[in-house]
Amino acid sequence: MPLGAKHIGAKIHNIEMRPGQGGKLVRAPRTHPTILKEPSSAGCLVKLPSHVQKWIDSKCRATIGSVSKWAKFRKSAQEALQGRAKPVVGPPAQGSGSAMNPIDHPHGGG
Repeated sequence: MPLGAKHIGAKIHNIEMRPGQGGKLVRAPRTHPTILKEPSSAGCLVKLPSHVQKWIDSKCRATIGSVSKWAKFRKSAQEALQGRAKPVVGPPAQGSGSAMNPIDHPHGGG
C-alpha cells in the first residue's frame, strides 16, 4: 500500500525510498517505524527505529505491521525439523575434524 493511504501512527516496515524502487528501509525483525504526519505534497513524515524523522514520498509503498522475530532453537533437533541444515564437521564414522589425520580433514593433525 502507498504511504498516503495509511493512517497516522501506523506501524510499517519494508519502505521504499523512491516509488517503484522496492523496499529498502526497515526490513530487520522486531523493528517498525511509525507515520507521524498526514500525507501532503512533500510526502509523509516517518519516524524510523533510529529515532530519525524522515520525509518520504506518499506514493512510496510500505507493508503494514512489523517483521516477526526469529525463533531461537533450544536444541539442534528443532533446527533440523525446521528444514535447516545441521553443521557437520566430518564423516560420521570418523568423528570430529580435529581428531582426524591431516590427509583426511583440513582441521586434522596437531
